[in-house]
Amino acid sequence: MDQVAEQEGMLQRDLGLLEASQLEFLGAEYFRRLEQRWQEPVKRTGEYFAWTAEGSQAWDALATAARQGVAELSRSEVGMESAARFLAGAAKDWRQAREAKPVGCTGVACASGLLGQTEEVDVYIYDYGRRDIVARLQAPGSSALVYDPACTLCPIGIGTSGLAVSRFTLYPRGLAGRPAASRCGRWSGSGVGGLPLAAILWELLLGPRNLPEAIEFLKGLVSQSAPPLAGAAMMLMQPGYGVAMVEWSSEEISVSPIAMEGVLVHANHCILDLRDAENPKIARLLEDSRRRQAVVEGLYAEELLAGKPPILGLNQLQSFLSATGVQNDDVLATVISCPASRALYVRFRLQVTGMERVEDTISCDFWQCFEG
Repeated sequence: MDQVAEQEGMLQRDLGLLEASQLEFLGAEYFRRLEQRWQEPVKRTGEYFAWTAEGSQAWDALATAARQGVAELSRSEVGMESAARFLAGAAKDWRQAREAKPVGCTGVACASGLLGQTEEVDVYIYDYGRRDIVARLQAPGSSALVYDPACTLCPIGIGTSGLAVSRFTLYPRGLAGRPAASRCGRWSGSGVGGLPLAAILWELLLGPRNLPEAIEFLKGLVSQSAPPLAGAAMMLMQPGYGVAMVEWSSEEISVSPIAMEGVLVHANHCILDLRDAENPKIARLLEDSRRRQAVVEGLYAEELLAGKPPILGLNQLQSFLSATGVQNDDVLATVISCPASRALYVRFRLQVTGMERVEDTISCDFWQCFEG
């Protein structure tokens, strides 16, 4: 494949504007558009996801538990109406995004109005990003611009209210040192519905909440009868409201104060009040996570010591997320949300023959801007 064909392939990842009169119909249309792109990555993943679960029956149980959790919380005082309605259309054959091995992401939230992160997965399973998509979703009262890695229904981007959302896999230990529930842990095994990260993301992106309201919504999740299925972290940013980070397990949640200036940096280890699990399978990931976060924090410190203002621009953030040690061969894409201009900047992984390594993608530095 030559570079012209690669660039044409990148442009084809834009699903364009999907419109519907109701969120249920919007979810159904979204899933219909994904189905033709989804099957090959799922088949590949079935051969490699033993680290997370044993066999397809475990994933079936997880999908059932996820749907139960969404349905239950849509009726609770927390409120998951937007996600429940959207996923009612999209989740007919839905499975939570699969993971063949523990991988990480690195993100930076800027009070100046930018939120960016790397997207790390097993690049072989997800075909080096060929099935990544960007979509504009619009229903009455709801409009979002999202990046969905490999059609996994686990998006990041800019939501209806102007809230920008990023997310990070987290492996926290449970209360009193107990191991936290895993993706296929007590919520699926017991038959009790648990709430998958994907449903939380859709609720934040399609719901009407601003940053403070989103934080209160997240705080209420762990006290519900269907708490989150697994640990995760988010960084949230909204112009005029500031930036914040949130970490949770299925049992507890920790939230940073909202910051109105400077930057926040997060990777895949706990940095608030939660503590990382002690598990040899994720020891290297946690070590790499701390190193990646230190690289970004060091770059920001150099900017400040050089007398530059603490406000990062788009080019600076692109440079930070492109740094050696932040990028690696598991990075599928690098994504930056700009809510004020309703723009999403994405650098997809190159597919050109002979340019498969991440260094080739960085040297080409081909960013696409999606507006909506």
